[in-house]
Amino acid sequence: MLKKNDISIAKTSLKNEQHFVSALNKIYYDVESSVYDDLHIEVVVGDLDWWKKAGKTYLIHGNDTPQRIVLDVGCGTGFVGTCISSNLNKKDLLIGCDISTGMLSKARNKEKLMDKCTPVFINCVAHQLPISDSCIDLVTINSVLHHLANVKATLSE
Repeated sequence: MLKKNDISIAKTSLKNEQHFVSALNKIYYDVESSVYDDLHIEVVVGDLDWWKKAGKTYLIHGNDTPQRIVLDVGCGTGFVGTCISSNLNKKDLLIGCDISTGMLSKARNKEKLMDKCTPVFINCVAHQLPISDSCIDLVTINSVLHHLANVKATLSE
């Protein structure tokens, strides 16, 4: 039979695991960021058409469309943002968040490819987003979930 102390220990262990996994991912992707797009052609080429189609399907726009806020969780080098930004307007906000400052630096280098909207990049962990609840119109996430220690916490966020 589980005791309250057992549950407390389990919660502490999970938080420590999340912290460890987050720290490990940050280190790995900071190092790999300079070559990520070249090494992961399966993401860059393989998912390109899918994300462009998703952008056209879910981001219908016109001059009278109110501002939309799109959040790209684990934005990496900005791949998804560059694919869907052509379906956004200048007043729309595209927020890319990632734990890796190296990946965010690469994404910022692609801002010119996202010139139809207003891109913003935030360094944070996926399960603790510094964004108000209920203000996001669309969330994207690509090749991220398998890197998380607690997928449920991220999806709940």
